[in-house]
Amino acid sequence: AVTDKTDQPQDLFEDYHEVSISKKDVFGLKTLSPAKLLQNKEHLDPEIKAKYPLAREFGVYVHKLFEQALLKEDFDRKDYWCSLVDSVDNETKMKWFDIANEHFDSSYSSEAFQSIIDSAEKLWVEQNVIHANKDNELVRGTIDLLLKRKDGSYAIVDYKTTPEANYTDDLTSLARSHKYHKQLGAYKSAITEILEVSDIDSYVYFTYKSSLVKL
Repeated sequence: AVTDKTDQPQDLFEDYHEVSISKKDVFGLKTLSPAKLLQNKEHLDPEIKAKYPLAREFGVYVHKLFEQALLKEDFDRKDYWCSLVDSVDNETKMKWFDIANEHFDSSYSSEAFQSIIDSAEKLWVEQNVIHANKDNELVRGTIDLLLKRKDGSYAIVDYKTTPEANYTDDLTSLARSHKYHKQLGAYKSAITEILEVSDIDSYVYFTYKSSLVKL
């Protein structure tokens, strides 16, 4: 599969964003940020939070590792981790640095993740989306991974590093309890309209379980 870095939203969709927005009354648009649709985005059960003290930084770091691996770009992992973490002692910081690296290596190389990568003809990593949809909403956000499969269909993949996945076998219910389906639904709707395609799937990839959940 080929990876393209898309620093600007227009890179993938050319002039579509500008055209789609110019056809609307911009001042009448309601901005819709898919990430803000999530339920309890920053909330963790206190008991879980105590066991995973750097959950937020962990998530940012693992997302970065996925991005760099797919783009085949090298970067200094330790420097980046240290730039994220400054609230704990050095021993704790480095302990979680090692855990995060092992976690990424396991989840990235998993059969579930590699199978969806292998199905791709083309990949777009950290794809920005700006789209004025049919409901007069301006959808703004970033898709972790968008891919076009060899059979012509598309798929959206959103990485979730929540440690809550370790405490349930029902990942679909976990996803819906956090309204991940609404986040992905907004992206799916936007991509459907932008690319004028109907065959598109959306998945949450729970990295702690190395499991893809279709929503």
